[in-house]
Amino acid sequence: MNPDDEMMLDLFEGLASSGFTTSRTMAAELNRLGYKAARGGVWHQKQVLRVADRLAKRYPDYDPPFVPKAFTSRPKAEVARPVTAIERLHARHLRPRLDMLKANGVTDPTRIANLLNRAGLGAFHGGRWTPKTAKLLIELAYPVEALTTSRVKPVALTKK
Repeated sequence: MNPDDEMMLDLFEGLASSGFTTSRTMAAELNRLGYKAARGGVWHQKQVLRVADRLAKRYPDYDPPFVPKAFTSRPKAEVARPVTAIERLHARHLRPRLDMLKANGVTDPTRIANLLNRAGLGAFHGGRWTPKTAKLLIELAYPVEALTTSRVKPVALTKK
């Protein structure tokens, strides 16, 4: 056990029991009391969150009142970007090759990416194929099939 961690644990628990229940108020109180941050500077909210996160991982009984559950295990958000015309054209151009692979039972994006790289076919913008770009290629080349095999259920259009 790191003695500094034990000291910080005691300090954080003491501040929390004294009513400093947000990372912002705790940082302000640490600065007011004269405690220096790791590099000798002042405390900021993000530093308090990082230290509390580290303490929560090392000491299972420590449950800081201000650390959101998502802070310790937040997945990176995937931001959908628009598909470019070049990507659509590239997918149309590679559809015969995908048809051949599909006829031979190759449907896994990882395997497709490896085969396209071995064949020397550049990805959308000239780079190497990855499972993610191969999956996008499949979705662009087979838009209806990609919808029916994805997790999103297609909506049936009905006339009123």
